[in-house]
Formats: sequence, C-alpha cells, structure tokens
Amino acid sequence: MKTKDLKRVVDNEIIMKKEMYNRNKLEKILGKLNPKDRKFLQSTIRKLDERDPLLTTIYNRRKFEQDLESKVSKADKNKENVSLIMIDIDGFKEYNDTYGHREGDRLLKSLVKPLRKTERNIYRYGGEEFAILLSNTDLTLGTKIALRLRKGVEEYFQESAGTTISLGVANYEAQKGNLKDKADALVKKADQALYHAKGAGKNRVKTYTPRLGPFQSTNS
Repeated sequence: MKTKDLKRVVDNEIIMKKEMYNRNKLEKILGKLNPKDRKFLQSTIRKLDERDPLLTTIYNRRKFEQDLESKVSKADKNKENVSLIMIDIDGFKEYNDTYGHREGDRLLKSLVKPLRKTERNIYRYGGEEFAILLSNTDLTLGTKIALRLRKGVEEYFQESAGTTISLGVANYEAQKGNLKDKADALVKKADQALYHAKGAGKNRVKTYTPRLGPFQSTNS
C-alpha cells in the first residue's frame, strides 16, 4: 500500500471514531428526553452523521459514499452522466510540518470558502482530500468546473498562504453491472487522474479520458 493510501486509511479511521464517540454521547441523552425533544435530537443526530466533524459546513465520507451510489443508480435509470472531481491540497504535509496541525486545520477550513463559490455540495473524502459529485454532467462540463475550482483557490490564497490544489476528473456513463463496483470504479479513475495531476507539477487539472490515452492534461 502506498504511503498516501495508508495515510488516508488512518485519517478516515480517526474521523470515524470521532463521529462514533459524538453519536454515542447523544444517544445516551435520548433516553432522558420527552418524545418531542427526542424527535428533535434524533433529527440533529442524522444531520451530524452527514457532516464532517472538523469542517461542519460540508459533508463527510459516509455521506459521499451514500450519494455516490445514489447518483450512479439515478444515472443508470435516466441514462445520464455523473462527473466526480477529486481534490487534494498541494504541499499540505509540508504546511503541517512547518506551521503545526492547528494551522493545518485552519487551512482546511479556509479552503471551503473558495470551493463553495463554485460548488455548494462538497465532501471531505479524507485528510486533505475533498470530492465533488456532479449529477447529469458530462466530462467536458465537469472539467470546466474543475478548472474554475482550481483558479478560484489559487486567486483566493495568492496574497496569503499561496495554497493551490490539484484535481482529478472522471465521468460515469450509464451501464450495466454491480452498483458498488461501478461507484468504486469511478472513484478509482478520478483518483488516478488526481495522482497524475500531482505528479505533473501540482496546481492543475487532469482528466481521465481512456479514448485519448490514460489521462488528458488540462491546465489554465
């Protein structure tokens, strides 16, 4: 397993344990409430289950997995496309090593603002990785959106931290097969494109296009 993949697994496990701890605390309180208050708190818990514990304005990995399969299933039913954009903060490890994890957390929170200027539904995939799902969006439009995201982040941070992002884009077209396998394949394609974007110099977009070769570089 690659170091980056191992780090993602560890980060996800930490996030999941934090979420479980918070849910268990809330569940213990439920038994002490009247029916009206219990219903309200249960609704609150469901919302917490969808949100990242650090970046509370965006969705978490669990919500991403649910929505990914839902959108793939809908695409199959309606003969539509789904685009997936995977995002990674360039040089985040070095930033953490230089300024500490507290500042690293602040950077993660700051990144959400420029991303949401382009897309509202953002997921924290793990560590410094984010994901965006685009329903009924073909590869061309998905790539254009990724380019706007990249440019928006670069402009937002150019006078402060100088932070940039790399992005990988992949597209799903309606097809037969196991739902989970199809969803996993889409993530793998976008992830591979992201790795190539990082390897090609960072601060760029790579699009997964099998017909034009493994990847098509797009940078502006």
